[in-house]
Amino acid sequence: MNKEKISRQLLEKAGKDEETEELRKKLAEMSETELSRSLDTENVKKAFWLNIYNAYTQILLKKRPSRYRVRTLFFMKRYIEVAGKKLSLNSIEHGILRSSKLSFGFGYLKRSLASGFEKKFRVEKEDPRIHFALNCGAKACPPINFYRSDQIDSQLEKATENYLNQEVEVEEDVLYVPRVFYWFRGDFGGKKDVKEFLSEYGYEPEGKKLKHRKWNWEMELEKFEGEQDG
Repeated sequence: MNKEKISRQLLEKAGKDEETEELRKKLAEMSETELSRSLDTENVKKAFWLNIYNAYTQILLKKRPSRYRVRTLFFMKRYIEVAGKKLSLNSIEHGILRSSKLSFGFGYLKRSLASGFEKKFRVEKEDPRIHFALNCGAKACPPINFYRSDQIDSQLEKATENYLNQEVEVEEDVLYVPRVFYWFRGDFGGKKDVKEFLSEYGYEPEGKKLKHRKWNWEMELEKFEGEQDG
């Protein structure tokens, strides 16, 4: 079965509180060769890993909500198995989707020692729009969608537009923006490039001070947008 489709099915079942054991077993027991054959483009990698991250966040926190009390440990612990490799939410987000970036360092620092698995399956060209597609279980996170490689660009555009429309507040001399622009500003190219990024989505940051909104860490699950389509 197509591995990208498995990732969407896992996410759908996680959202509906249906049994996921069979799909998780398929993901765990497939070989790296099988996975490599399936994840053969950047778009497929993005869609697959976004779905896996969002699915496992739902699965893990629904099973044991108390895990969220110590978030640092929750994100670091290797609960996830794909192709025989134990992964954490952090390793998927920062190692694979952010192309071997450190979780700290404001998006400027690369990991010097990446595993062979990470090098093989990571997204090579950074796409900062993934920050508007990842849902870690916090109320401030963007809604969850079912990502598909053949629609990923338009899906990420829509996710970014919708999240910015919801989270950006404009005042006369201040632009209040999501905190991801502070935590990961290097992913966008730096402070100046954050303003250019915002300009591309219809905002006028020139002459305005950027202020980063406080992140609401209250847990909120089942924050889905859209439905599985095939």
